[in-house]
Amino acid sequence: MTRVIALLLLLSPVLAAQAAGVSVRVKDVVTYRNTAPNTLFGEGLVVGLKGTGDDKDKKTQEMLRAASAQLHHSKLSPAAFASKNVARVQVTVSVDAFKGGAGSPLSCRVSAVDNSKSLENGTLLMTELRYGLNSQDETVYGEAGGVLSLEFDNGKPRNPTNATTPGNLLRDIPVAFFESREDDYGNAVRTMTLLLKHPDSTTAMEITRAINESRAVLAEGAQLVAAGRAARVARALNDGAVVVEIPARWHGDEMAFKEIVDTTTVNPDTVAQVVVNQKTGVVAFNGNVRVLPGAFTVKGVSVTIAAGGEMPRRPAAGEEVTGATVPLDQPNTQLQQLIDTFNLLKLSADEKIAVIRALEQNGMLQSRVVYE
Repeated sequence: MTRVIALLLLLSPVLAAQAAGVSVRVKDVVTYRNTAPNTLFGEGLVVGLKGTGDDKDKKTQEMLRAASAQLHHSKLSPAAFASKNVARVQVTVSVDAFKGGAGSPLSCRVSAVDNSKSLENGTLLMTELRYGLNSQDETVYGEAGGVLSLEFDNGKPRNPTNATTPGNLLRDIPVAFFESREDDYGNAVRTMTLLLKHPDSTTAMEITRAINESRAVLAEGAQLVAAGRAARVARALNDGAVVVEIPARWHGDEMAFKEIVDTTTVNPDTVAQVVVNQKTGVVAFNGNVRVLPGAFTVKGVSVTIAAGGEMPRRPAAGEEVTGATVPLDQPNTQLQQLIDTFNLLKLSADEKIAVIRALEQNGMLQSRVVYE
């Protein structure tokens, strides 16, 4: 016998996220241009291996000879330094913006770049850390060196050619979160650009409005007009960026103005999105997702998405679902009610995903769907 489950959907328009009255701080929904984590690189030598190094790599031999020459003024040929107890490695570390102060400890990743088989038991010789090879900044910002740590499973290295080692910063990592220029009148203009974590035109305009209407910013309006510029300090460049001019009062104290912007509250909007984990079948979504009327069949059950019906109930042990409806009194719970029905039918992860794909392909799921 075919079992029927009808899902009651209120077909009224879905309200935007800001209608729920959810306020957050600007700093919770944006990052700042030029404040992405900085990656430092270095190339060094790991010594002390137990025959798992590469004695054929010419560059490894040259680096070991150069290191020896610094200590002992050795004049031996590079070939004399061929050893299976040495590995050439790449050392990398990501340093978060505003956390890159001189003396800060680092946890660096060490990866073999020659044909070494394992870094187990190795020690990294002191290695200088700089920006990438294409960077014009040749400053040494940090150093790394010491005994390597590997991850083990059942007593064996999980990835024998990758390890970690301690390091530290030798100087501050520069963070230029604001940009400087001169306007047509020769006045100094400083700006900072806010990058939305989830680009959306409505949210970009909401951030712009909130900053321009904050008390601290409104107090600067007359000064900006006198300087020949618009009183509004913030403007949206596109869905993902808002540029903010730092008023002259805060020149030299930009962090104080950044705090004003950071703590300004906004009501962000969100694009309807469903994220499906294809391994576990977990479905995550935001409140703007809407399911449209329609029908499908799964496991011999005809599921109708429409208005009307009674509340569903969980069947008793051994009882089959013969007829149930899921009335949806809140538009933003439509997909949740559908997923509850999936669980009622005890669908597997693959079956849930197949239904979501079918809804998406037939236009019944009004949302961007991401499969991970």
